[in-house]
Amino acid sequence: MTVARSHGKPAETVPHGASRIRTRRLAVKASGTREQRAQAAHRARHKVAEIATGWGLPEPVLGSLEILASEIISNATMHAGGRILVGIHLSPGGDAVAIEVRDPSQNIPHGHTGDVLAESGRGLLLVQALADRWGIARVPGGKRVWAQLEVRPPVNVASPSRVARRAAVLADVIACGRLRAVGGGRALATVA
Repeated sequence: MTVARSHGKPAETVPHGASRIRTRRLAVKASGTREQRAQAAHRARHKVAEIATGWGLPEPVLGSLEILASEIISNATMHAGGRILVGIHLSPGGDAVAIEVRDPSQNIPHGHTGDVLAESGRGLLLVQALADRWGIARVPGGKRVWAQLEVRPPVNVASPSRVARRAAVLADVIACGRLRAVGGGRALATVA
C-alpha cells in the first residue's frame, strides 16, 4: 500500500531514488523504555536540524522541517521501535528538501482518532498541514514515511566533491560513535 499526498491531493510521484546533490542518513536505535525511545528521537531530530541548518535553508523552511522530522521520527521510535533509518535530502536545484523515515513495522499509521483529549494521534494532521508533499509506503522489511517541503528561494549549494561526501559520512560516524553499512556499503551514522 502506498499513500502519497500533494497539498491534500494524491501526489503524482513519490520522491525516491531521484538524483540528489545532498543526502545524509542516520540510524536510530529505538529500543528500551518509552523514555529511552523519546531520547533517541530527540537526538535524531537535533541531528536533522543540524544538517538542514548547515545547508542554509531559510528559517520558515527550517522550522517546518524540524516539526515534520519531530513527528515522523517520534512516530517511528514510539510505535515501531527497533532500528529506524532517517534520511534528509536536498534536491539538486536546492528548491526542495525531504525527510524520510524507514522503520521495521508494516503497520500504516492512521490519522486522528477523534478523541480531542488523547495524548497522541495528531501527528499526521501536522504532516499533512505542513508538507507540500508526503506519503507512506510499505517497503521490504517495514514502511517508509516521507515529507517534502519546497524551498523558496532555493538554496545555492555547490555539488560536493567525492571527498566532501565521504567527509560528511565520516563526520556522522565520528559524532555518533558507531558505523553501520547499508546496501552498497553506504555508511550511516547511528544515534543510540
